[in-house]
Amino acid sequence: MKLLSLGCLLLVSYAHAFCVYNFTDDDSVWVRQMPRFTGGTYTSRFKHENIGPGDSQCCHFSIHDCNTTGDPNTILQLAFQTTHDGVAKDFMFTVTLPAGGWVEIRGESGASPEAFVFTDVGDKYDHEFINNPRGVLLLK
Repeated sequence: MKLLSLGCLLLVSYAHAFCVYNFTDDDSVWVRQMPRFTGGTYTSRFKHENIGPGDSQCCHFSIHDCNTTGDPNTILQLAFQTTHDGVAKDFMFTVTLPAGGWVEIRGESGASPEAFVFTDVGDKYDHEFINNPRGVLLLK
C-alpha cells in the first residue's frame, strides 16, 4: 500500500506535463507524438526511443513543440512500439491523452502491453487505443 501511495504522489507531481510511464516487467517503450497540436517538426516533437522498465519521460503541456494550444485539456495522440530483449514487437499502437495527463504502459514480459490513461487530476481517462494504426511512421 505504501508503494502505491508513493507512486500516486510521484504521478501527481507531474500533473502539469504529459508523461509516459513504463510499468512493464522488462520491455522498453519507443514513443513518438503524432502531429496534431504539435508545434515542432517531425524531428523536434516529443519522441523517446528507449524508456526502460520503471522509467518515464514527460513534456510540459505549455511547451509549444508538445502542445500548440497550451491547454492541459487538449487531446494529443502518441504512437508506441515496445521491444523485448532488443527486438521490436510486431505491432504498434496509438493512444490519446490530455496534454496535462499521463499514460501508463503495463504488461508482463513479452506480452502485448496495455495502456492506462489519466487526466491532470488523476481521474481515469477514456482514451482511444488503436492497434496497428494505418499511416503511422516510426522512423528513428
